[in-house]
Amino acid sequence: MFSLQRIEQAILRGEFVPYYQPQVNILQQKIVGVEALVRWQHPDLGLLAPLFFLPFAETTGIIAEIDTLVLKKACQDIQELHRLGFGLSVAVNLSASHFNHKYLPRMIAEVLEETGIDPCFLVLELTEGVIIHDVQQAVQVMREVQELGVKIYLDDFGRGYSNLFWLLHFPFNGVKVDRCFIQSLTMDAKNYEVLLSILDLSRRLNLEVILEGVETEEQLQFCQKQGYGVAQGYLFSYPLTIIGLEKRLWLGRLQEGLLVA
Repeated sequence: MFSLQRIEQAILRGEFVPYYQPQVNILQQKIVGVEALVRWQHPDLGLLAPLFFLPFAETTGIIAEIDTLVLKKACQDIQELHRLGFGLSVAVNLSASHFNHKYLPRMIAEVLEETGIDPCFLVLELTEGVIIHDVQQAVQVMREVQELGVKIYLDDFGRGYSNLFWLLHFPFNGVKVDRCFIQSLTMDAKNYEVLLSILDLSRRLNLEVILEGVETEEQLQFCQKQGYGVAQGYLFSYPLTIIGLEKRLWLGRLQEGLLVA
């Protein structure tokens, strides 16, 4: 559907842009972070979701350039929001081909310096497929990134068969619980018990947790009952442009002011 040359042109033209899905502290009813999700603003086809172009980008290796572009733009956008007084964190996904390069910590350090963002506000999300290729190198890269002050989360936790292995052998700061558990709460009692076990294990390992895929009030009530404050899903918001996100934040600040008054 797309050629390597066309994607290279899209990178140069700035057609790949991050959209931001809010991560909400459900106890405070406040946006505390966002996940940056890449979209292709194609001049002829309109806004394209990742499933239309990322598989091809991964097979050609150009995905690393898209990763870098999204990372840099996301850090710039969040730093600008910090300037306006919104202290959000931003999570960015990294592809396998990008993560498995030893230069990754240096690249991240350069982005941090160029954008001026405090490293504690940046989270990198990795899946099993990213780190499975070379365990020793993956651990080394992770530690070098964390020395910069950047956090690393295991994404889609609970989906893969060997997630416990990753938690025991890799220095993660947190996990994002796969949406399949939240979405099947009322349909499968076993999934309910597994989810409770995952949350308990995360507590015991002192891991930060984000519950993704929250789409109903019932699911939200479950999160609140378990005492986990951060969740992500369509119940709170669909992915937003940076302009849409800023408007949402200003609206939230206005509502807080009205409540205080």
